[in-house]
Amino acid sequence: GLLGARQFMADVDRYFLGPMRGEAGVVFEEISARTTHYLRGISGKSIVLDVGPSPATDTETIFLPPVLDTFQGKQNNILLYKLLVTIQWGHIQSRIFSDMIAAGCGGQEFFARYPDRRLAVDLFSALQFNKVFRYLELELPGLIRQGRELCTRLITRIVPVGQGNDKCGALQSLLLR
Repeated sequence: GLLGARQFMADVDRYFLGPMRGEAGVVFEEISARTTHYLRGISGKSIVLDVGPSPATDTETIFLPPVLDTFQGKQNNILLYKLLVTIQWGHIQSRIFSDMIAAGCGGQEFFARYPDRRLAVDLFSALQFNKVFRYLELELPGLIRQGRELCTRLITRIVPVGQGNDKCGALQSLLLR
């Protein structure tokens, strides 16, 4: 109760005025049933959706944040949930994690080989995202067309362009060309 009250008071616009204006986040429970049907429809498998701290998959379960309020409009946050589910399914389809496990090479051991482990993880993540995104463009072109602007906005938040770092623009063009 007290934590919720503190959050509410600290950001009245987000938690009170925003929803009154139609700007609202989405709670996992609101989208889980419909999104589970969507996921099973595109995958043909009984993949489970569950709550986790960030989007991830263990190839049998896709974990999603409990709340998404990244964008002001509720519809954009619903679309973001759908994109996150679809991208995680794309990772499952790419078989990268299954192949790593089958080779006896879990993520920690694989990246421990590199002197700059964080850089190796970042590069792997960017290249894997690019691979999955290209696959999804072919498989689900309407969804990707619809979600491209959201993805661009997210990448811009993560890697701001024009702050003296040419790598940012290069990363954006690699991921969303």
